[in-house]
Amino acid sequence: MNTARIPRVAGAAVILIGLGALAGWQLDVAWLKSFAPGQATMSPVAALGLVLLGIALWLSSEGGASRAVAWVADAFAAAAALLGLVRLSGYLLGFDPGLDHLLFARQVDAAAGPPSRVAFQSALNLVLVGAALPLQRRNTRRAQVGVQLLAVAAAVVALVGVTAHAYGTRLLYGTMSLNTAVAFLIAAAGVLWCRPDRGFAALVAGPTPGGVLTRRLLPAIIVVPLLLGWLRLAGQGAGLYDTAGGTALFASGIVAVLAALAWWSAHSLDEAEAQRAAAEQALRGSEHRLFQILEAMPIAVFVLDAAGRPYYANQASREILGKGIAPDATPEQLPEVYQAFVAGTSDPYPPERQPIVSAMKGQGAHVADIEIHRPDRIVPLEVWAAPVRDPGGQVALAVAAFSDITERQRAQQTLRATQARLQQVLASSTAVIYGNLVRGKSFSPSWVSENITAMMGYDVQAAMDPGWWLAHLHPEDQARVLAEVPALFTQDRLTLEYRFRHADGTYRWVRDEARLVRDAGGAPVEVFGAWVDVTEHQRAQEALRASEERFRTLAATANDAIISADAHGDITYFNPGAERMFGYA
Repeated sequence: MNTARIPRVAGAAVILIGLGALAGWQLDVAWLKSFAPGQATMSPVAALGLVLLGIALWLSSEGGASRAVAWVADAFAAAAALLGLVRLSGYLLGFDPGLDHLLFARQVDAAAGPPSRVAFQSALNLVLVGAALPLQRRNTRRAQVGVQLLAVAAAVVALVGVTAHAYGTRLLYGTMSLNTAVAFLIAAAGVLWCRPDRGFAALVAGPTPGGVLTRRLLPAIIVVPLLLGWLRLAGQGAGLYDTAGGTALFASGIVAVLAALAWWSAHSLDEAEAQRAAAEQALRGSEHRLFQILEAMPIAVFVLDAAGRPYYANQASREILGKGIAPDATPEQLPEVYQAFVAGTSDPYPPERQPIVSAMKGQGAHVADIEIHRPDRIVPLEVWAAPVRDPGGQVALAVAAFSDITERQRAQQTLRATQARLQQVLASSTAVIYGNLVRGKSFSPSWVSENITAMMGYDVQAAMDPGWWLAHLHPEDQARVLAEVPALFTQDRLTLEYRFRHADGTYRWVRDEARLVRDAGGAPVEVFGAWVDVTEHQRAQEALRASEERFRTLAATANDAIISADAHGDITYFNPGAERMFGYA
């Protein structure tokens, strides 16, 4: 139910009724002075008081109004209450304060009689509503109870006036006009709804079973007795029954209506109770399933409530911590209770660095430097924490999830040791190992062993540049090498020899043996390869070729016969000198 605009609408309605009555006195329009022509009219002073109350109510509807606006509203309310108090004093002490001639004195004198004066009930309600409006701004329980009592009292006085006008009797309303009674009834409702979160308004507008029941019953409680009373008077006036008979019928009708309302209320409560029980059963089932899920989770879960006290720890959490929850522990005491230390030290873990403390402050957190020192072992933890908020955005719970990372740390230590040994092997190897990711028909360096520095004089970072390899390839070898590279994608293996520029500017001969790795679908993924410096081998080959060439030249020009044969006696070489000497070619 949207109740935010009720005080403002009520204030506007009260202002209009008051201004209408003042206009009626100025223009001598009877229906503006009274909703029931021929009956009591609203006093000009009462109309002025209603305008003041309406303005105060309008300004009070601004929930976040400034202090200046609140003071202005209180001033208007106090002025209205003062008018009522002065006139009420005259009634109680038996004197005429002359207040009734404050406005439109000539018209009031011409009208004469009690209807031109502020009625006792009107003066009382000016005081009640005028006192309630400033009081509703105070947040104390006593002040709010006072507001409820004052507003309800004003509403009852006004309702009596409206009822008396409806039944055509002046016994109860005296000189209070119908429009005055209606205006005060609206003003009282507006005061109650200035604080819709408190008292009567909170009950009527709230989503609770009491609020629902009140909204259902209140219209019937107000309307039905008034309607039965009017019917009783109408029937007696028509001669259908006498006073005793009318009273009996009225009482019977009230009993029947109350019984019907009681049955309806009981039925509604039964339905609400059944729905509540079903919802509670569903909630218990949901909580049980959630409990089972949390208990079966391999990840540890630890929960703090809104006050920061341990609320829940699942089985994995209890096993890791070695104990259950300590419901009386504060967040600052958690490191001591569960023996939490900074990893690798004997220092207690600082409470302000705990992820679950950050979650209590509304912030998520993640750390991996906590150790639990249990009597039997030390448990390293990785912890994540996050807040759980209620519908209002406030932190209702702080949840931490953590896991024992002992095995992971061991695996990491083993991996680091393996990597260190591998680096040692690679560093001492004469071959440089490398990897290139395949990008279509081109390559992107992914890694290279550190011994490239010893072989070629370049650091690893330089070798990771995508253009580094081609830029240092000997210009005379580039065309040949680049023409052979595509064969790698068809043969999955390739061996190349080429000259590569050393960091000192010289060129070294390199044997490059590469192997293509494919994924499960057969697509090329990465190339792994090895470089070997074959410069000395190339030099030896060149020296051998030069030596052979010199031998062939010497043998060809010698006049002596030079003949060589293999182990089987077969001639393998017969120089020109032998041909001339023996006459054989």
